[in-house]
Formats: sequence, C-alpha cells, structure tokens
Amino acid sequence: MGDKIKVIMDCDPGIDDGIALAYAAAHQDELELLAVTTSAGSTRIERVTKNALELVDFYGLKVPVAGGQDRPLVKAAIYAEDRAWPLRTAGSKIRGCF
Repeated sequence: MGDKIKVIMDCDPGIDDGIALAYAAAHQDELELLAVTTSAGSTRIERVTKNALELVDFYGLKVPVAGGQDRPLVKAAIYAEDRAWPLRTAGSKIRGCF
C-alpha cells in the first residue's frame, strides 16, 4: 500500500463522530490521524472537547486534541442537549462521554 492519508478530524463528538474516530483508530494502516479539533455543534464546546479527549484516550490514539470555535459565526447556537445529551454507553469505560 502507498502513503497513508493524512487526516485532521474536526468534529463535535457525539455518536456519529465517535464512530468516525473509531474508524480512524481501526484503520491506522491507511490513515495517519494528525490531530482532532472540536467545534460546538449539537452541544457546547466544553462537552464536545471532553468527549473528544475521552474518545482519543479510549481508542488509544496518540494525537493532540484542540477545542475550537465555541459558537456559530453567523447565527445563534441551537443545541440538542435535551434530546441527545447525555447518552450512555452501558458498562463502558467512557460512560457519560456521549
């Protein structure tokens, strides 16, 4: 196989981005994850950055995690915390992460 695909993942980790990080961890022979950055999305920046840090640790990834933009640039933030947070992963080390 040729060179690895270099990736900087910008995300707001909930379930979908948690799966994307799992994919990156499982395909390290093809992908070189350089860093994970976060931005406020379905919930606040503090929560998504915490999720990213916990997921990177859980998957054993050795990459920096940086919190980014805490709100939309143009419109007011609309969070789905009442519907999507906190989801739980039963019996998992990352309980409460999602």
